Parts: sequence; structure tokens; C-alpha cells
Amino acid sequence: MKARYKILLAVGAAVLAYWLWSTYNHPEEIEGITESTCPGVLDSPIATASQAPAYTVAELRALYNSDNSEFFGGRLPDDVVVDYSVTEPRYEATTSKWSDGRFHVSFNPVYATSSKHVGYLMLHESCHVKLWDETHPPDQTPFPDGTGKDDHGKLWQSCMLGIDASGGFRRLLIDSYGGK
Repeated sequence: MKARYKILLAVGAAVLAYWLWSTYNHPEEIEGITESTCPGVLDSPIATASQAPAYTVAELRALYNSDNSEFFGGRLPDDVVVDYSVTEPRYEATTSKWSDGRFHVSFNPVYATSSKHVGYLMLHESCHVKLWDETHPPDQTPFPDGTGKDDHGKLWQSCMLGIDASGGFRRLLIDSYGGK
């Protein structure tokens, strides 16, 4: 009798695994899911356009200022433009440097519906601001991938690890549940 339950459990697990795999890898086949609601960013929360962003633009700016003070010693530029202007479904947020030297950190409102996720994205993009000149040399010096930039290489990873070492991700992702 125990063997029968084990077989039934294994078959059930296999069916569930197959369904999850096909859902995850073929969202276009599921009723109601379109490319716009499931853009293929596998590690991103999927939100609908009806969900409001977790922060206003003014609150995003305040978050940037707070993170700059806490994790970057206030050394990031003060004149960074922060907004919700990303519309490309592949991107949750982007950082760019304008010709006048100011940075533009832009969020995609579809993915900005969770304060924890926005908090993570702000730290992620702030590392891009901090390291811009080192990871985007003006002479387009080739990096190992053959491009003139190194967006998520060792320098950026080191920045994120520094935030982690100072407790930033613990505060954001663990302690924010009401523990400490």
C-alpha cells in the first residue's frame, strides 16, 4: 500500500512539475496571459497595468536620497532624475547618463508595485550610478564581452555585496516583515 502512495505522489509531482515548466516557459499558451503581462523576465514579479506603483515619484526621490546617505556615504550625485519612464517590458528599471552629466534612474511602473522590489531596484540602479565612469569608459574600451561597458561585472557585484555586507538587503528583505 505504501508503494502505491509513493507512485501516486511521484506521478502527481511530475504532472505539477510539467505544468509549472510549461507555464513558466510558454506563457503565451495560457489564457489571459500576453507578452505585455508576462514579458519574459523570469526573475521579475508579474504585475498588471491596473496595479499602482508602490511609490510616488517624490517618494522614489526620497528613497534615492536615503539610500545615498545610508549606503553610499552621500557620495552619489544629488541631481539624479528619478521617475517612471521605462515602458519597454524587458526592463524593470534603467540608469543612463545624459549629455549634461546628470543621471536618469527610471522605473517601469508595471514592476514597481512592491516596496521591497522597488527598494532592491533602487539599490541596484544606485550601484550603476556609483560605478558609471568605471563601467562605461568614454573611449569604449572593450570589456570581456566585447562591448564598451560592463554593467553587471565584478565592480557592480562588489557594490551590491557591499550593500549586503552593511545589512541593506537584510533590512529590506527580512527585517521589514516586522522583526527587528
